[in-house]
Amino acid sequence: MSILFAGGGARGGQVIGATNKRGEHPIRRQIGPWDFIATICQHLGIDAKGVTVPHPTGRLVPILPEGEPIRELLA
Repeated sequence: MSILFAGGGARGGQVIGATNKRGEHPIRRQIGPWDFIATICQHLGIDAKGVTVPHPTGRLVPILPEGEPIRELLA
């Protein structure tokens, strides 16, 4: 998915957060998949929390139920 950022003005070459000595668990600035998707949406100009899609049950649900853009990746 990171190819979506290539050439799009995102700042690269960064280390965001930290893990324990063995790299098993985040100890600072944990980032999850929803955060990455929120970053892509914001980078593309999509209001991910405001856009809804129909659920099979007929109700409208947001395309991104949680997550915040990773501010370090946004130019």
